[in-house]
Parts: sequence; structure tokens; C-alpha cells
Amino acid sequence: MIEVNAMGKVCPIPVIMTKKVLRENTTGENIMIRVDNEIATQNLTKMAGQLNIKSNVTKLSDAEYTVLYDLEGCEVCAVLNDSSVLE
Repeated sequence: MIEVNAMGKVCPIPVIMTKKVLRENTTGENIMIRVDNEIATQNLTKMAGQLNIKSNVTKLSDAEYTVLYDLEGCEVCAVLNDSSVLE
């Protein structure tokens, strides 16, 4: 699993960091993004939906959330290697 630590980052930085990891993730590993605000979870979930990636948000505390991108068996993940999809 690939971890993205976006704690303390304000949107759109967590989304940009995640897009970069998606581009570089040629093996299709799941991605776990750590953020500290609910707006970031909403934006990351929205992006996952637009890319047809399953996502799951877990609230660990008032200031810590994880967003899991489940890429295993993802039918469109091969398309993610085309960087134009993520621009």
C-alpha cells in the first residue's frame, strides 16, 4: 500500500499530491491518503468517483482522516497511466 501524508495541507494540495502518486503507481497498489480536514476527504472522494476508483473515508479523530483508494481490480486503472486523464 502506498501512503500519502497530506496532514496540514490545504486543498487542493492533497488532491495534487494524490494525482502525482496515481501517475507514478504503475503496479496498481492501493493508496491511503492521510489528511486533517473533512473538505480534503470530500475532494479526494469526488476525484475518486470521477476516475471510477473505489474510495473509503475513515475518521480517526476530529483532526485526522484516511481516504483509501482501492485500486485492486480497477478496470480503468490502466487509463491512469495516460497522464492527460489526471490533468
